[in-house]
Amino acid sequence: MTDLTFDCRKYRRVSSDSLVSLGRMDTGSALAHAVDLSIGGIRFTAVGMEVAEGEILRVRLTLGERTATLVGQVRRAVKLDEYAQELGLVFTKMDPETQALLAENLPELGEWDSEGDERRGQPRAMFEGVLSVSRASLFDVAAQARDLSVGGLRFEVEGLDLELAETLQVVLNLDGYEARVIGQLVRVTEIDGDRQEVALAFFDVDPETLERLEEQLPDDG
Repeated sequence: MTDLTFDCRKYRRVSSDSLVSLGRMDTGSALAHAVDLSIGGIRFTAVGMEVAEGEILRVRLTLGERTATLVGQVRRAVKLDEYAQELGLVFTKMDPETQALLAENLPELGEWDSEGDERRGQPRAMFEGVLSVSRASLFDVAAQARDLSVGGLRFEVEGLDLELAETLQVVLNLDGYEARVIGQLVRVTEIDGDRQEVALAFFDVDPETLERLEEQLPDDG
C-alpha cells in the first residue's frame, strides 16, 4: 500500500455505492493564446476545442526562461465565433515552486488590469503569449465508489493501474446533478492483480458542487 499525508477523518463521510467515471489528463494538446493571468487563474482564447464550463484543463506556459504547468477548472466559456472560444480557467492545485514563479513574474508581464480578478480578489496582468492546453478525457470504464465526503472520495477500480499522486478528474452523480471534481490520489492499495482501492483528495470544489456534496452527508447528532 502507498500513502500520502492526508487526514480524511476531518471530513464527515457517507457510504456510497454509486458509479463514477474517471479521467486522466490527456497527453494530446492544442495551442491557445493567453489574454491575462493571475495567481488564481488565466484567461485565453482557444480554437477548435469545444470546451464546456466545468471541464478540467492543463495549461503549460513560459514565464521568462522557465515553463509552468498548471491544472484548473473552466469557470467561463464564451464562443467568439464558430471555431473560437474565450475561456476563463481557475487554477485548482499549485505547488509552492510554481506559485513562487508566478508571483515573481506577474508584475513584469504588463500593466495590471484595473478591475482586478473579482472572483479571487487578485489583480490580473495582461499577458499575451502562446500556451499549450490539454484536457482530461474520460475513460470508458466506471469505478465503484465506497465512501464520499466534501474532501474526497474512496473507490475501487479495475484495469487502470493508477499511481500515487496522479491527478484525476471524476464525474459523479449527486441526486441527478453531474459533478465534475478534480483531485489527487493520496492512497493506492492493490486488491489483486487487476483491482485497486484508491482514495482521491479533492482540490478546489466549486460552490454548487460543494453544496450538493454537503447535502449527501448525514446531519450531525
